[in-house]
Amino acid sequence: MSWLPSEDDTFRTASVTCPSPSWTIYAGVRIVKRHVALVASRAIAVGEVIDSSDTASREVVLSDVHGALLSPQVLTEGVKATRAIPEGEPVTRSMTDLTRSVHSGQQVVLRVNQGGLVVSAPGQALQDGAIGDSVAVENAESHRRLSAIIVRSAPQRSGVYLIAPAE
Repeated sequence: MSWLPSEDDTFRTASVTCPSPSWTIYAGVRIVKRHVALVASRAIAVGEVIDSSDTASREVVLSDVHGALLSPQVLTEGVKATRAIPEGEPVTRSMTDLTRSVHSGQQVVLRVNQGGLVVSAPGQALQDGAIGDSVAVENAESHRRLSAIIVRSAPQRSGVYLIAPAE
């Protein structure tokens, strides 16, 4: 058995060959990619704050999801539903109010929480991103480059955060 070359990662053609007696069969194979995603564990109404009790991690078929999936980290941000989300539906960024974004070159505030020590510094975003994304940033004073998670307000847990500017 071998795969024929393909540019499409959702459909491939398999070639099965037998040398004696000589025959070849070609079969089309649909490739299904699965991913663990947050899905609504109950129906969520427009305007409701979504937290970890409103979602569950489930395996979903990526081709059935339309939009960027939410990560569990953004649920600490007071995320609100901008449309009704039925129970069992994967929760995507477009269903929420996660509209604050950061643009490459924008001046931002960095906050590092490490072992109880909290340090804030001015910085510059080196990539575009939205709440919950991890982007490259540069400390404006030391010019050190690091990766930071974009948040509305810095959580207490350890990490490097970029505080999204108020809209």
